[in-house]
Amino acid sequence: MEFDEKEQGVNKENIIERILHWIDAEVERTKDLSADLKVKHYILPVEGPKDTLYKLMFKPEAKVIYLSIPITHLMSDKARTEILDFAKELENYGVLINPLSIDFNLNKTTSVNDYLFKVDSEWFIDPAEVVVAFHPSEGIRTPGQDGEIQEGAYSGKHVYGVYPEKFQSPWIKRHCKYLDSNKKDFFERFERHGFKKLNEGQ
Repeated sequence: MEFDEKEQGVNKENIIERILHWIDAEVERTKDLSADLKVKHYILPVEGPKDTLYKLMFKPEAKVIYLSIPITHLMSDKARTEILDFAKELENYGVLINPLSIDFNLNKTTSVNDYLFKVDSEWFIDPAEVVVAFHPSEGIRTPGQDGEIQEGAYSGKHVYGVYPEKFQSPWIKRHCKYLDSNKKDFFERFERHGFKKLNEGQ
């Protein structure tokens, strides 16, 4: 159902701001509760992999991986397919947080756009144990992905980059502790560093 501001007599932007405030309050309260109980606290995207909760509960060896990708200018079907294929492979190595799974419509309101930084930084990047930045073979680099890489690096996380050489820059090379130009080399390096596929059968 479409939201008709005139018919319903309310301002859509104000309603969305109130909803986001309520979500934020809920997150902060559960975060405080988890601190009191001395347990880890995670926020999980609704559209994320269906086995995420299972891995968190029964696979203590599974590390939380944040996948950093360019979204703002992601217009090519080919680029989106490359990202989804890479994410599917990466899921096998841990608990994957994929920003494409976050259920926000970024094109509708100022409130949601302003809220995105807090969501990515505090809810998803902060609790992750490793950041993997992937750029498809076409498209353009986005400030959002560059910022996520820096956020991961400055917070002391290991940041892996998978960037075709034409997209690599001194900034990417500085902030990605490990940088590969294709996913084959990345996964070989990832496994050398101790990231193994989770055996769901055990």
